[in-house]
Amino acid sequence: MVHAHSQVTSNTQVLSPLYAAAKINKQQAASIAQEYIQGRVLKVSLKGSVYRVKIISTSGDVVTVFIDSKSGQILNQ
Repeated sequence: MVHAHSQVTSNTQVLSPLYAAAKINKQQAASIAQEYIQGRVLKVSLKGSVYRVKIISTSGDVVTVFIDSKSGQILNQ
């Protein structure tokens, strides 16, 4: 008997080493960015040690928020 959940692989198994080095995950980066800019997350990517979170704000602007992947600190000024 095979259970459906036994065939699902964890995202951490297929991600690059950059994601393995990060202290926060993509979902956490998105949540932190949404605290900074209210809106809907369009995309989250990891470039080096920085998450780039694209958000469409409630006013309709597309904003990129940069999050340090180790500390979770917002790097936008």
